[in-house]
Amino acid sequence: MNIHQIYANFQTPKNLQEHMQRVASLAEIITNNWTGAAINSQAIIQACLIHDIAKPLHFDLTQQAQFGMTEAEVKELASLQKRLITNYSPIEHEAVVKICKEVGCSVEAVKLVDNLEWENVSKLLISNDLESLIPIYCDMRIFPDGIMPLQERLDELKTRDHDSNKLEELKRDGLKTEEVLQKNVSVDLNGIEVF
Repeated sequence: MNIHQIYANFQTPKNLQEHMQRVASLAEIITNNWTGAAINSQAIIQACLIHDIAKPLHFDLTQQAQFGMTEAEVKELASLQKRLITNYSPIEHEAVVKICKEVGCSVEAVKLVDNLEWENVSKLLISNDLESLIPIYCDMRIFPDGIMPLQERLDELKTRDHDSNKLEELKRDGLKTEEVLQKNVSVDLNGIEVF
């Protein structure tokens, strides 16, 4: 099953498809310019293309009209939410991992998706798991309108309702991740701005 069929099968909203595709595009730039130890580029990109497939589980149905959804699309989203909970899990991360296995993602991609939680950055840095850090870093850089430098993106999160202690830890770990990855690529990561 290709990614477009997966998106169609899971009724993935266009804005969420765009987010995952942008994350994958940034990962592709990084992996194409990788100078470090061997990595599985295909698994990294596959993980990025599907990492938020279960995100609609927690979409607020009452807010979707402001994002341009019609009443019929909101009803479809409600149906999708029930299907995700019934067939996979009410916990988004668990649902994503199960979906990845079901749709035929590689074992390596499933592992990367399983690790793709921002709170895992600290332990991934300690273990020097660069393959797992790439998708997380790419996800951190993408916001609804495109890509931001990591520092700005993390500062932007302050405007939302986030725990300030966790945000400081995330900022520290995110910037350390960028520093580690920068040593393994031939392009300036912060120079990647538009796509």
